[in-house]
Amino acid sequence: LIIDDDPTILSLVFMSLSKCGYETTCARDSSQALSSIDLLAKPEVVVIPFSLNNDSMMKLISFCHYKLKKTKLIVTAPKDEKICSLAIDLARKIEACALVKKPFELDMFKRLMCDICPPQKTNKLEDTLSY
Repeated sequence: LIIDDDPTILSLVFMSLSKCGYETTCARDSSQALSSIDLLAKPEVVVIPFSLNNDSMMKLISFCHYKLKKTKLIVTAPKDEKICSLAIDLARKIEACALVKKPFELDMFKRLMCDICPPQKTNKLEDTLSY
């Protein structure tokens, strides 16, 4: 499950991970993410953006940490050093598998995903991204 409010990031990450064999679901905000979690049962990996101004996203991070025990968490952080420092502290607190600082290279992100959760090869072709 990839969560980000930037449709370009969602689209690029979705296409990149789908090509690698990942079944990928995207959400633009915490309410979409929670709906997706309900539908998916338990995602293997959740990529969550760190945001100081978004209380619902902080609640989602807490929900994922406490309720989805076996789900691996990746936190993405903005390039601002002060905010990134707070994101690093949070990532440690919730025992995230990784923290990725924006902007990030797609190839680096794919390698990180493969290290954390090797893709399951499927025969499904997903050519479109829907929100």
